[in-house]
Amino acid sequence: MIFQDLPFAIPPMLIAILAMLIMLRQSIKRKGFSAIDLILFACFIWLAALAFEIGADTLSGKIFWNKIQNIGVLTVPIAWHIGSQAFLTTGSKAHFRKIFVLVFYSIGLLLIATNDLHSLIWYDNQMNPADPFGELIFTTGIGFWFLIIISFSLVVISVIPFFRNAMNYRNLYGKQAIVLIMTALLPIIGSYFDIFRISLIPTLEMVPVAILFVAILNIGLDKQLQVGDIVPVVREIIIDNINDGIIVLDSQDIILDHNPTASQIIMRPGENLIGRLMPEIWNERFEFPWITLREQGDSPQIVTAIGYSRQQYSYEVRSKSVQLRPKHVRGSIMILHDITKSIEYEERIKKSLSEKDKLLQEIHHYIKNNLQIVSSLVGLTSHQISDQGLKNIYHESQNRIQVMALIHDKLYQTKSLGKIEFGEYIKEIAILMVKGQAVRQEGTKLYVKSDEIIVDIDTGISCGLILNELISNSLKHAFPKNFGGEIRVVAKKKLGNLLRLCVSDNGVGLPKGFDLKSNPSLGLNLVETLINQLNGRIEIDQSEGTTFILECPLS
Repeated sequence: MIFQDLPFAIPPMLIAILAMLIMLRQSIKRKGFSAIDLILFACFIWLAALAFEIGADTLSGKIFWNKIQNIGVLTVPIAWHIGSQAFLTTGSKAHFRKIFVLVFYSIGLLLIATNDLHSLIWYDNQMNPADPFGELIFTTGIGFWFLIIISFSLVVISVIPFFRNAMNYRNLYGKQAIVLIMTALLPIIGSYFDIFRISLIPTLEMVPVAILFVAILNIGLDKQLQVGDIVPVVREIIIDNINDGIIVLDSQDIILDHNPTASQIIMRPGENLIGRLMPEIWNERFEFPWITLREQGDSPQIVTAIGYSRQQYSYEVRSKSVQLRPKHVRGSIMILHDITKSIEYEERIKKSLSEKDKLLQEIHHYIKNNLQIVSSLVGLTSHQISDQGLKNIYHESQNRIQVMALIHDKLYQTKSLGKIEFGEYIKEIAILMVKGQAVRQEGTKLYVKSDEIIVDIDTGISCGLILNELISNSLKHAFPKNFGGEIRVVAKKKLGNLLRLCVSDNGVGLPKGFDLKSNPSLGLNLVETLINQLNGRIEIDQSEGTTFILECPLS
């Protein structure tokens, strides 16, 4: 080594040592070797070879160290591309790129090592006699430009996604992405200056300057990435202590990671889950087949499993695909939420509701029985009365009691909490009225028609009492001198959730000047009161016989 060139060889050597120290520090801190460490190692080779080339005093020595230097130059973009693609691409495309990069790197190394045989990288090597430092002068060949173009292309392909992430997530990872981009580009930019003999300071190459910035940026990058320390903290506090089982799978359903809860759910004591095939473990523990679970996609599923204590557990399973790019699945995250207690509570609630349903049904039954007893007592009392008018009043009261008892009987028979089918109910009321009317009319025909309508108990009782009064009124007044007629009852459901109930007869009609509000009859006054309670309205049509039209809202 020429002593007078030593001062110019010291800066790149010092920077090379600094790059190696940074690489070792990061490698020890991470407890592993990463792509960034490979970049720093390549930079170390690049700078150290440059320092020895500057100090070499023979042409063969300079050529040898220049070859070593070019190995480092070639390794930097390769290392960057491999590191970046490990986070950006998987599947067949990633496999193809790895093969391409490996083949390209092998060809590059072979061309550099055997350049003396073919001179495709450089030729006409000589030391510049006019240069006091003996600078190596050579002419680049086609192989050199082939390596440069491919290397630049790999860096650009690698940098674009990081640049996109820096723009899209500038508030979170923007600084880190920009530092990574500059770390990759600065040595290549410096190489560009050296290739085209652009020197800002005489005898000083730009590559060492670029590498110096790379070292500083990597130190800064290490500090910037300390923000990522929040990730393991969050994982330890939330994921590791969460009550849900979390399992990370790759695209082949192999378990990559899981939290302690997941191991308690699906793992036997002492077993290891990582690296095992999830379908095999799943089908051993759960009754729900794995292939069926996968076919359901991201839809949550309820599955059951028998624990090692022989107790049955239930879980809600959710699976979410992990995609780095659209239509590019790298794996999935599975979450198992224990719903055993929730199902137990649900069963208790169902049992409690069932008991309450039975209790309500019995209450309806008791009310119906009591009302029938009251009706019978009223009937027995009426037999002891000789006055026909008073006896009719007792009989009408008995009918009203039977109408109320009938709806409770319907609720008991249908096992409903408070809803009945209106058509069957009014049909039974109409038949009951015609057959049991105190003032019997021979040959009276009854016609009942109803849509499928469900009403609550309050609406049912009110409409039943109204129907009772209107049919009773027709039987008493519509057909004088005991001649028969026809009574029609029609119920329809109208738009707006309205009930329309029509009660008509073809009898003699109402007296002139009839007014429902001013009528002294107890039954018709009861009709008006019940209509107001239903928030309904009633119309009277006397064009043919008498027709009462009731409309009220269905609750």
